[in-house]
Amino acid sequence: MRIGIITFHRAINYGAVLQTYALQKFLNVSNYDAEVIDYRCEHMENFYKTFTIKDKSVKQIIRGMLNFKNTYKKKREFKLRITRRISFSFLIFLAKLGLIEVI
Repeated sequence: MRIGIITFHRAINYGAVLQTYALQKFLNVSNYDAEVIDYRCEHMENFYKTFTIKDKSVKQIIRGMLNFKNTYKKKREFKLRITRRISFSFLIFLAKLGLIEVI
């Protein structure tokens, strides 16, 4: 039986990723074909952007520019680790639009 897991795993947060990985691993060991459906919420996508200037002070903007390279590298490495261990489906669930198939 195929099972689709919808959870917010895109957070730069080990707890969210560990929960997703553990659930998928448990289901696969229990003889289910489990895949993660990529859930995307506009609010959370904006929250986890690498750099924005909207509603920021000059000090925050300068700090963001100085830390951009390190922040970008850390997020890229984190996302690479996720994609190596979690099996994703070709479906994306957008909070405003619903389920979309990506080809």
